[in-house]
Amino acid sequence: MKAIPIWGDSVPYNRPDVRKQDIMCIKKWPKGVAMIAWMRSVFGSKIDKDASALDTFTYLDEILPGKVNACMDDTPSLTHYPAEGSDMAVIVVPGGGFCNQSRDYEGENIARFLNSCGITAFVLEYRMNPYEAPVFYLDLQRAIRFVRFHAEEYHISPDRIGAIGFSAGGYITGAAALLLPDTPPEAPGYTPDEVDLVSGRANSIGLLYPVTHFDDNPNMLCLVGGDDFFDPAKRAALEEKYSLIVHAGDAPNIPQFLCYGTKDMLKGNDRYAAALDQAGVPHKTITIDGANHGFSLRQKNYAWWADEYVKWLEKVM
Repeated sequence: MKAIPIWGDSVPYNRPDVRKQDIMCIKKWPKGVAMIAWMRSVFGSKIDKDASALDTFTYLDEILPGKVNACMDDTPSLTHYPAEGSDMAVIVVPGGGFCNQSRDYEGENIARFLNSCGITAFVLEYRMNPYEAPVFYLDLQRAIRFVRFHAEEYHISPDRIGAIGFSAGGYITGAAALLLPDTPPEAPGYTPDEVDLVSGRANSIGLLYPVTHFDDNPNMLCLVGGDDFFDPAKRAALEEKYSLIVHAGDAPNIPQFLCYGTKDMLKGNDRYAAALDQAGVPHKTITIDGANHGFSLRQKNYAWWADEYVKWLEKVM
């Protein structure tokens, strides 16, 4: 399927720098070793001395095979999965720890499931490592605006546009709603266009085993907040700034669907659900007994969450 670019002639925060030169450190590891080091880093509680494990995995899994550009001039895009007769759309945001993207299991497979339920879907290709905040959730905000701006063309209602994200994609989905103002983006050299003038707020958001904070899994914070993460004097302020738990009540009118497993290696979803309750945010929370991180639709005994999501979606939208 053809990717649809979501930005115009100018893409905020893009630049011609070679991406490899921008990355802190790349180790000469086989891909299997790099994947293990990456998992230990993103799921671990011990703070690394640098971002080499994260950067090496991004280089080997995304840059070297050409999934993303060699320079920092990526083209964020949407892939359209239409459902005949649907006036509702959901933008799907795959996970990948901000270092890669699970385009199949948390992208296309989710879109096709939504199609089977009569719902139009779009899968977002967003920018990631070594891009930092707010770039990746700015891409989602722009995607929402793009779909809303072209709602008539896609035969959908501009008031029935949802977003669902998985893991790091769940963080991006939450951050686009909670951490970004609904105003045209401000970036050096960028001039807002007519798409930027429509709302970038989703009418509902779904968060599947999302990253909600960085206290327990601190190394991911350097992918969001940059090199300041490695300065202990600045780290606490960054953790608060980028925490969805801290900002849970900042979008009280957007209903949320939260789903995670009781054995998830990422912690904090219980705290996020409690913060939503305290803030009075309308939400449906499902915990799946025994499920670890990343179950998506791959593990059939846990896949029932998807039917519950669709029922909830039809109710709130």
